[in-house]
Amino acid sequence: MSGLLDAAAVLRQTLEREEDEVTVTMTLPRSAAVKVLDFLEAEASTGATVVPARWVFTTTEAAQVLGMSRSKLMLLIKDGEIESHMVGSHHRVTAEAIAEYRHRARGEGQHPVRSW
Repeated sequence: MSGLLDAAAVLRQTLEREEDEVTVTMTLPRSAAVKVLDFLEAEASTGATVVPARWVFTTTEAAQVLGMSRSKLMLLIKDGEIESHMVGSHHRVTAEAIAEYRHRARGEGQHPVRSW
């Protein structure tokens, strides 16, 4: 998993530059490389979008997906910026709520938020 996070960090850092084309070198596990290839081929032919494999996340997982601390996420939930629901005494965040927040945050020029 850390190899994937390292590769994502390399790509994220490269994308911070405002260039139309991006060149990166990273090492991926074979299974991840197959998924990247599938995505690129689908994007080239019909267009593609990334959908997470899970639809409901713990707050720790949602914070990691968004690239922020869990405490920052909890403040956003408290302020109504990110929707959540309770499972027992724990908040859960849907993939849809994460996507909606990411879309609003990017549109308002807020702190960069990770892509799926």
